[in-house]
Amino acid sequence: PTKFLQENETMLRSVQMTSDNKLLKVGDYRSYVRQEPNARWFNLLKVPLAIYSISQPDTTRRTGRFFRRIGQAPVVYDSAMTEFSRRSLEAALQAKGYFHASVHTDVTTRKRKTDVNYRLLLGRRYYVAKLHITVDDERMKKEIDSLSVNSLLYKGMPFDATVLSEERNRIIMGLLNAGYYRLQKDYVK
Repeated sequence: PTKFLQENETMLRSVQMTSDNKLLKVGDYRSYVRQEPNARWFNLLKVPLAIYSISQPDTTRRTGRFFRRIGQAPVVYDSAMTEFSRRSLEAALQAKGYFHASVHTDVTTRKRKTDVNYRLLLGRRYYVAKLHITVDDERMKKEIDSLSVNSLLYKGMPFDATVLSEERNRIIMGLLNAGYYRLQKDYVK
């Protein structure tokens, strides 16, 4: 498959993720990796790549065009995509409460094939120590207090930016349903 690559290009052979914390499911963060290698069938064979490789570099032949159309071209390794993925992984980990998390990439190239390993170093996870509600309007405070019965937040929960956003949306929807029609998302923090 490397016959289709340019002189300075390498093919992305594999992408792996490892974590220093065994409790973290690294598969949950796979969607933040922006560049994946060619697809495998039954987790063993790269059949679409093999079909593409049967074709000749000359695209004037009908059979060559057919094999290229039904196959999958080799994925060319892009270091910018690896850096973007690393930053996205760090941001996702920090949004889950690992504020000092870092992601290191190990890139290995041999015979024009590149392997990438993302090492997730989490550090300590942060938890919510206390909850405090400040409201300027007394009528709105009563409405928010009635909404807080079903709150998604509780003392001692792991910090999670997604849960905070969901709680914010829940409060906004409750206030809109109570008649505060000019309420905007920026008003609730």
